Amino acid sequence: MAAITFRNIQKSYRLQKSEYRKKLKGEIKKLKEELRTTFDEAARTKALAEIELRRSAMRNIEPHNLTVDIIRDFNLEIQDKEFVVFVGPSGCGKSTVLRMLAGLEEISDGEIKIDGRVVNNMAPKDRDIAFVFQSYALYPHLTIFDNIAFGLKLRKMPATEIQQRVYHAAEILQLTEHLHKRPKQLSGGQRQRVAMGRAIVRNPAAFLFDEPLSNLDAKLRQEMRVQIKKITRRLDTTTVYVTHDQIEAMTLADKIVVLNRLEPEVDVNIQQVGAPLDIYYNPANTFVAGFIGTPTINLLDGEFSEEDGTLFFRSGPLRLRVAEEKKPFAYKYGKKAVKAGIRPQDFEDALFSQSGSHDNIIEAVCDVSENLGAEIHAQLQCGEVTLTAAVTSRSQMKMGEKIRLVANINNMHFFDFETGTNLNRVQL
Repeated sequence: MAAITFRNIQKSYRLQKSEYRKKLKGEIKKLKEELRTTFDEAARTKALAEIELRRSAMRNIEPHNLTVDIIRDFNLEIQDKEFVVFVGPSGCGKSTVLRMLAGLEEISDGEIKIDGRVVNNMAPKDRDIAFVFQSYALYPHLTIFDNIAFGLKLRKMPATEIQQRVYHAAEILQLTEHLHKRPKQLSGGQRQRVAMGRAIVRNPAAFLFDEPLSNLDAKLRQEMRVQIKKITRRLDTTTVYVTHDQIEAMTLADKIVVLNRLEPEVDVNIQQVGAPLDIYYNPANTFVAGFIGTPTINLLDGEFSEEDGTLFFRSGPLRLRVAEEKKPFAYKYGKKAVKAGIRPQDFEDALFSQSGSHDNIIEAVCDVSENLGAEIHAQLQCGEVTLTAAVTSRSQMKMGEKIRLVANINNMHFFDFETGTNLNRVQL
């Protein structure tokens, strides 16, 4: 059991000069394409100057200075016994952070503490952590008992204690009757539990999971999610879990850390840290809002307009009243252009709604309808605005027909048009 602290973590990789040249040539090509369609003299002069700067950079860069940041300004506190999930798209640095914590990757700068000890220069075996990899990494020629006991035997622990620990872990993981078998005789889910058993027997201060369910089919992933949650609650140990699946993040985590790739417009990896429902209902920006939630949130470009003292959001023919609790943020924002976010689950078929009124009803045409049994996912067209709605399967929604939907305006989100920051977080 341990608290974990990341302080100003940086991770950079050396970039090959050929890769750097290829990247710059691509950027210059884009600028030249823009020049062909640009008639404003000032814009042309600026683009030409940018091209010359990049050419100069290509000529003068020294090979030892060619680095690319993967992790930047990573600061995070993980409490003792907390289940924390890193979630984000491929390339955002989730596994890199986990490997730095385990000691499998060196950090370029910053400080990592486990239970108050700085572990930057500490060997992986001395950090008192257990790592469960994406691949099961089992020894095919050993029995399940020997696979689970392998690390303990390397530590030359007494045979009686090894047997006691292995049987205790097997009981937790429901593997007791399989201890005499070899990995090829087990299913994917059972092999994953063996990999977990190898970690459990060590009684570590923290468990690290690197996308452990990505090799399993959908049904098995659901079963293993339940198993992992039961096991980690029973062991009551600090757990750090990496996944790109936001369903795993929402169902498993005490705290979610949403990461994004470093881009010219993205300065830091961490986009938001919070409890699952806090992130779902109060996303920090459009990236978090779009990444968390299935189907993905509807993000609409539009503007605020006031009519007879009532504030509305307009996007093409779409017109929705701004809820009272959102008004202070909208007035403080003070700009017309804005992005609005409406989750598909916040639409309801007007035929089954008791809350419909003229200022929160949308009329649209159903383009595509997917009946999933409990609900229908539909893609709708409201003028030039495309929406996704998740409504009850009682709705007799058919493709090509008009439908009236009621929007839950209390759950609408509004974001800064340029930065994408949630208006209740914009510093003005």
